Amino acid sequence: GTPEAFHLLDSLVDTYIADFKFGNDSCAQRIASVDNYVAIVTRNLQTAARQGSLIVRHLLLPGHFDCCFVPIVQQLRRALPGVKFSLRDGYLPKWRAGQFSELSRRLPAGEGNRAAQFARDHGIKLL
Repeated sequence: GTPEAFHLLDSLVDTYIADFKFGNDSCAQRIASVDNYVAIVTRNLQTAARQGSLIVRHLLLPGHFDCCFVPIVQQLRRALPGVKFSLRDGYLPKWRAGQFSELSRRLPAGEGNRAAQFARDHGIKLL
């Protein structure tokens, strides 16, 4: 969302549900062709949290635990302490799987539990 869109939504939306897909700009650019992803998403999430209740979702991607999930947890802890976090571990190898080898496989067994424990250990409130 843009600052203008948030201005229009102010006092109209009670709860925002937003995805935080990538924990770094390199993965965001390489996989989704998005520039300045982390700064823009962080700005938007902070704005949404000021205007209403916020739930942040993250879909674990195979091969992206250290480069994406860990930085997202760190960013949420730093920029949005106390935010509600919905961790998703149901990735199916469809999205961009033909273009990126790591996305052509399923999430490793136990990765969801590992991620949930990591998030809790870092003070993230899981839904």
